[in-house]
Amino acid sequence: MTATLESRKKLIVQSLADLNDEALIQQIENLIFPKIDFWDDLTEAQRLSIQKAWNQLEDGNRIAFSEIREKYKKNQPQ
Repeated sequence: MTATLESRKKLIVQSLADLNDEALIQQIENLIFPKIDFWDDLTEAQRLSIQKAWNQLEDGNRIAFSEIREKYKKNQPQ
């Protein structure tokens, strides 16, 4: 006999309420609420490129978006 979905969820909730293992609770949190950080998936070259761009922004080396858009509009085949 299989338990209903509701009864299984209640059993899980009760088990969690009784759980005192911090490491296991952390694993369950990561499973239910994953913290995805795209930075971890980037290559070293991508990270360096982003850092370079960030440094350029901090140094005041900026180009207005409208200028970039115009530049690429000119290069688009019509």
